[in-house]
Amino acid sequence: MSNTREQPSGESESEAVVAWLSAYYHYVLVGLLAGFIAWNRGRNWSNFVVDGELFFRGNDPWYHYRMTQYTVRNFPATMPFDPWTYFPYGTFTQQFGTIFDQLIALVALIVGLGNPDSQTVGFVFLFAPVGFALAIIVPGYVVGRRLGGRFGGVLSVAIIAFAADRLLQVTLAGNVQHESAEAVFMSLGVLGVMVALTAAEKDKPVYELLVAREFDALRRPLAWSMLSGVAISVYVWTWPPGMWLYGILAVFFVIHLSVEHVRKRSPEHAAFVGVTTLLTVGLLQIGFVRTLELGATQRSLLQPGFAIAVAAGILFLAWLSRFVESRDQPVYAYPAAVAVSILTAATLMYLLTPGLFDFFLSQTDRVLGFVTSPGTTAGTIGEATPMRPGRLFDFYKLAFVTAVAGAVLILFRQIYAEDPRGEELLIVVWFVFVVLASLTQVRFAYYLTIPVAGLNAVLVGPVMKAVGSADRDPLQFETYEILTVATVILLIVIPMAVVSPTPVAAADSGSFPGDSVAWDDNLDWMEENTPEPGQYGHPDNEPMAYYAEYDGAEDYEYQAGSYGVMSWWDYGHWITTEAERIPNANPFQEGSDQAARVLLAQNETAANDELSAVDEHDDAKTRYLMVDWRMVETESQVGGKFFAPPDFHDNYTRSDFYTRLMTSGQQDRLSPVGIAHKQAYYQSLMVRLYHYHGSAQDPQPFVVQWQGQERKLPGIGDTYVETNPQQQPVVRFFEDVESAQEYAAESETARVGGIGPYPEERVPALKNYRLVYTNNLSALAVSQREITAAQSGANFNRGQVSQRDAQILAQGARAPFQDQRQALNYLHPTTPSFTKTFERVPGATIEGEGPPNTEVAIRVPMKPENGDQFVYNQRVETDANGEFTTTVPYSTQGYDEWGVEEGYTNVNVRAVGPYTAQTGVDIDENGTATTHEAEFDVSEGQVIGEDDSPVTITLEETTFDAEQAQNGGQEAANDSSTGDDSTGDGTADEETAQ
Repeated sequence: MSNTREQPSGESESEAVVAWLSAYYHYVLVGLLAGFIAWNRGRNWSNFVVDGELFFRGNDPWYHYRMTQYTVRNFPATMPFDPWTYFPYGTFTQQFGTIFDQLIALVALIVGLGNPDSQTVGFVFLFAPVGFALAIIVPGYVVGRRLGGRFGGVLSVAIIAFAADRLLQVTLAGNVQHESAEAVFMSLGVLGVMVALTAAEKDKPVYELLVAREFDALRRPLAWSMLSGVAISVYVWTWPPGMWLYGILAVFFVIHLSVEHVRKRSPEHAAFVGVTTLLTVGLLQIGFVRTLELGATQRSLLQPGFAIAVAAGILFLAWLSRFVESRDQPVYAYPAAVAVSILTAATLMYLLTPGLFDFFLSQTDRVLGFVTSPGTTAGTIGEATPMRPGRLFDFYKLAFVTAVAGAVLILFRQIYAEDPRGEELLIVVWFVFVVLASLTQVRFAYYLTIPVAGLNAVLVGPVMKAVGSADRDPLQFETYEILTVATVILLIVIPMAVVSPTPVAAADSGSFPGDSVAWDDNLDWMEENTPEPGQYGHPDNEPMAYYAEYDGAEDYEYQAGSYGVMSWWDYGHWITTEAERIPNANPFQEGSDQAARVLLAQNETAANDELSAVDEHDDAKTRYLMVDWRMVETESQVGGKFFAPPDFHDNYTRSDFYTRLMTSGQQDRLSPVGIAHKQAYYQSLMVRLYHYHGSAQDPQPFVVQWQGQERKLPGIGDTYVETNPQQQPVVRFFEDVESAQEYAAESETARVGGIGPYPEERVPALKNYRLVYTNNLSALAVSQREITAAQSGANFNRGQVSQRDAQILAQGARAPFQDQRQALNYLHPTTPSFTKTFERVPGATIEGEGPPNTEVAIRVPMKPENGDQFVYNQRVETDANGEFTTTVPYSTQGYDEWGVEEGYTNVNVRAVGPYTAQTGVDIDENGTATTHEAEFDVSEGQVIGEDDSPVTITLEETTFDAEQAQNGGQEAANDSSTGDDSTGDGTADEETAQ
């Protein structure tokens, strides 16, 4: 028997391979592209595993993770109300706990065989975006094939694979946000309408067929229209504001029906698709309404109501076409009648329901920017800021240009072709709306990939037909034909793959967990060393259940022992998910205004009043505050966030807190020199906490000077003053603070301090806030790679924070710094911690006696377990009787008596000595020095309010000679340094500064 295998019909083996490739080459290419999509998006997954713990990128993924874990435990139910955020109100989850989280939970349940552990759920969650990236290949390929043949489908998938765009960013492993699912389901919804329109153009459903119940003739357009309605419903279930797709379809059907009527073709076929699709959407949405109020982000009556209203409008337009035709009016009378009808409806809405009219106008503005520019607060959210048009080219390179060319080709066909296709016009309308939305808010750019890909497919269709057939065997092309196809590939695909930013580089830059790693140590500490919510001061209470189902209400009341954690809203989801504590503010921007008022409060009374305003229950209060270096850093180029809270405050702007120092360069262009902080910056609560740990702070003997008046800096809302370092230094140093103050008082363009942690005037001590934990991760590790490395114990150099300030100081006249490094050491005597946790306490009352009308300095040395020692100090005046009363937030003993088991905090920052109270030193004519002083201890019970007895002290007179006084004064000055970003009484450590 011969071993030679015979080919059927005399076909050789090579011919069989060619035949197979000719029939299935598109599947092979799509498979290869899918492999690249999965590899590129998932290859950096290990960056999200730090010390065996899973992390996710940004903010929203953490809350999605909480929703997914809840759904795994209660499948398929999602959490309708969550009291574990937005203290003391709780929140309805709205855009979270949707089908997006349910799908991930379902996969986790399948992978975990019905009972997945937390780690299994975490890894499924981590890779979920990659799954959605693979899923979008389906609508991407089908849209491309419908518009440009098999090659068009492959090209569409290639654009998905190689575009370094927003879709790539939201489908990277670790960046688990509903945007990835939005792109999939919106594309499926639009694809469904495309298929339904084509079916309607072939089967031509009209009103008479429906009345006659000729369902055989209606079956295909009816089925595809209903399927498209289901896909759009899933899109809206994923993201409730997704009903903006109704508006896109409404505009499309207005244009398409008008064009069909002008062409003397019945618009009823297309209207049948629109009405059926949107009625399906409306009916499916009714069952998921949670509130009767109108709200874009809530599952309200708006989702079904708007869909049904658009369906009714399309039905009216179909009737209007018949009506105009029956009156033997010119064809152009119909679009005129449509325009009049729309204007009439808008006018009636404006007159009869002005609130509803304003609502729709504001939502249109928010998405499309037709009316006003984005608001100030929205400008603090990166994804809500406008996108510069040039980024469209960065994303897609020449593919965006060819997409525009494809749109122009479609419009040409709509005008001149004998039988234009409605699905092509739909792609153009979709593309235009998404471009406008992306230019308004960059977040919407993840919708762009599929319409850009589809329009490129439209363009390559004629190219392929020009060289043969769009579906012809590509291996049988002539040389010139192959060169033509290669040119198309080079122009459209290759630039995306090789020109920066490339998809590989973009994936690398977006595949790090970010600051959540830097916060992890503080959040872990908080979970383990603070009482569970419901047990603060009430250790016998049942704690709040983390995954319980809560009955939400507008006036939800927290149980006694519950408490809030105040921080900037960016960090709320981390506090909820990682620390399992309740933030006052969250990335839904709930509580953001109150957070701004508290963090920017100019005195302790104002901060306490703001917090007390929401502490409705005597035993349910805001107990902790968390501050990181970004919150107090004003230079946004290195990640500073101080600019944001003023934008949420009614009474302040950024210019109240800082101004930029600029110098004129070539062609009078302004170049940044640094930032000068104003006194209000140093008075703000979060700066006093982070830099001074609640201690007092004095100014330093240097002056920042400039020339001219403070002016508005175009574009970013900041102000600036001009400097001229070539002619005069930006900073002048003096022998003492008094000399610096005298110099500044004589000049309108000079101010004491303003650089680093040094204020213009003395900042008094806080009495009700104490540092309880600080991590050992440097605030100067700015980049994400450095943060990850630092968490793993790697060493790294100081980063960019305050480098400009150091440069300013190093250039100052008579400055005690030889170079920028010494100046940086002056600004940061030690490496500052990234995140710090503070506790709000009643404080211990100190009652004392001493010389009348005398200033008393109260100090205590404190040492974090893993940080640098600092000194808390405050000053108080005795009255005419020599008596004084004050409050201090730090204890010196009794820590182990009041830990978590007793309903309080396991304090990590503890005293290394007793308090000292001391008056100034007086030296008489004989050289004898006299002071009054006392040492005393404060118990933890007194600080937390469990022991309301005051600490009583009497300052005893002490005498010594003048030389001892001088040495003692220098020792006190050195001891007063906080050792962390600040000097407690305003005296720098000379060994550091010189």
